[in-house]
Amino acid sequence: MGKRKAPAKPKPRGKSRPAAKKPRRAPEELTVGKRYTSVPALAAEELRKATKLYGSQGRALQVATEMLIRMKRRPMPVSEAVPELTQITYKLLPRTIGLIDELAETVYDGREEVFLACIEVLKLKDL
Repeated sequence: MGKRKAPAKPKPRGKSRPAAKKPRRAPEELTVGKRYTSVPALAAEELRKATKLYGSQGRALQVATEMLIRMKRRPMPVSEAVPELTQITYKLLPRTIGLIDELAETVYDGREEVFLACIEVLKLKDL
């Protein structure tokens, strides 16, 4: 007698396997270190406090700028008499850097006001 063939493996039913996806990049590859030399110290401190909720200062700043750019009635920053300024580096997405620059040129008078407005947005409870 002849040799017996091994039983064929059953083919999977339903959908075929999805096409191979590109590997997802790590967040560190997407972000850029951006140094700001004139950040109000009040804003830097509030962003530091926001890390509990958002995970990082850069993420808190990203959320605030995305909300600011979409708002019809944007908050005007509380004007201080010559606010204390500090230098700080944030790891940000290129889009966030662009939004900060766009807001500084079109809506607010400089980046200092953008950072203060971001803090006001993060403090809002009802949107």
